[in-house]
Amino acid sequence: MRTISGAIKSTPASWLPVLSNIASPHLRRYYSLVREYNNHALNRSLPIHKYIYNNPSQRLKSHKPPWKLAQKLINENYNLKSKWTEEWRLNNPDKFNLIEQPIEKVPGFQLPREEWVTLNRLRTGHGKTGNMLHKWELRDTPQCDCRHETQTANYIVEESNILPRDRIKESRLENWKSALRFGTWNIRTLYQPGAALTLVKEFNKHSQCDNCRQGGTGFIVKKNIASAIKDFKVVNSRLTILIVEGKFFNIAFVNAHAPSEDKSDEEKEEFYSLLESTLEGIPRHCIIILLGVFNAKIGKEEFFKTTTGSNSLHQLSNNNGFRLTELATERGLKIKSTSFPHKEIHKGTRRSPDGRYINQIDHVLVNTRFSNSVLDVRTFCDAECGSDHFLVVGKLKVKLKKAKKRKEEQTELFDIQKLCDLKICEDFCKNISNEFNNEHIDNENDDIESLWSAIRNVIRKATK
Repeated sequence: MRTISGAIKSTPASWLPVLSNIASPHLRRYYSLVREYNNHALNRSLPIHKYIYNNPSQRLKSHKPPWKLAQKLINENYNLKSKWTEEWRLNNPDKFNLIEQPIEKVPGFQLPREEWVTLNRLRTGHGKTGNMLHKWELRDTPQCDCRHETQTANYIVEESNILPRDRIKESRLENWKSALRFGTWNIRTLYQPGAALTLVKEFNKHSQCDNCRQGGTGFIVKKNIASAIKDFKVVNSRLTILIVEGKFFNIAFVNAHAPSEDKSDEEKEEFYSLLESTLEGIPRHCIIILLGVFNAKIGKEEFFKTTTGSNSLHQLSNNNGFRLTELATERGLKIKSTSFPHKEIHKGTRRSPDGRYINQIDHVLVNTRFSNSVLDVRTFCDAECGSDHFLVVGKLKVKLKKAKKRKEEQTELFDIQKLCDLKICEDFCKNISNEFNNEHIDNENDDIESLWSAIRNVIRKATK
């Protein structure tokens, strides 16, 4: 029903059964009849078996026994898939050219509703594909933007290197009505070959760490919100800031990696002093999301519950836990990673080396003013990147600023087939020669960029 309800607004009704892989009612009824007949025929102990094989002495003239039709269908070797394909081909020859096999699930079935409907418009011949625009005499050639000779709906969906999702949305950023997902994950290293590729393939990466390859914080940003990034700052190897432009408020993500519990008090004081000054430098109107590895066990002490909540994995706080709680209280932050009720398996963020203990030491904080904008924070244990830490994901209800659509420069195409005409070819050569004489190109003094720009202008002028 998701497919039908999602496509019924923009897709012709005759296409819906094929797009949702639902056969006609009479075909499905015949299939069910044959299946039930076979099931009952094999089990002779059922009362209905006697009714099927022994016709009653009297019956109404209007009554048509279903077993008669079932026997006929079995004798004809009834097959739902072949019958549906044959019926689709005979009744809809024009549509059969677009979708040949109604029994096969079309690509993109799991896409969101907006994209699914748009793809359906392409598949049913109502979308603006190169093939259809050429057919309607709105384009000179049916060629695809990727230089394929014919741009059909199936080619866009299945083969084109221009992704359907990017084509449909035209690389624009919508105002987000759903929750913005963010997360923190402490991985062991990205220095090993292939580690970064394992972590991310289609994201823009912003990161910074020192030469000793210890510590290190950064951000991985999905491409569809990359245009909303306003600024990225590196404080040091333990602190980085990412500013995302929102519709009403900007969002400042502060990624932190605090010293471990066994480090000296001087090192901890230096880190929290720098973190506090970093938070002071962020404008007050921004939504502050402080996240990362704090090596802090947050307890359930009564005097901190307004800041920490009551859903922590631990009963007592350690030294780093008290430091983080004091910072949150002074800066008007709330620890959201300990505020939501979850199973314990969805609270722990790190497994001990011996595998016996799981601690909650990675946290997410937000300024109290926007505390209700964070819908959830939990741990996902199934994410794997060779780390003893688990992925912590949060949901933030916020609208990002809509990116302005940039006008892309259209590549000028030349009809080189006309050069096969001898007269046109001679005229073109003369024009090229005349334009070169007018440009006065200096091959010795001009750089390569200037030479290429001059040659390009000569060719363009000669084609006019």
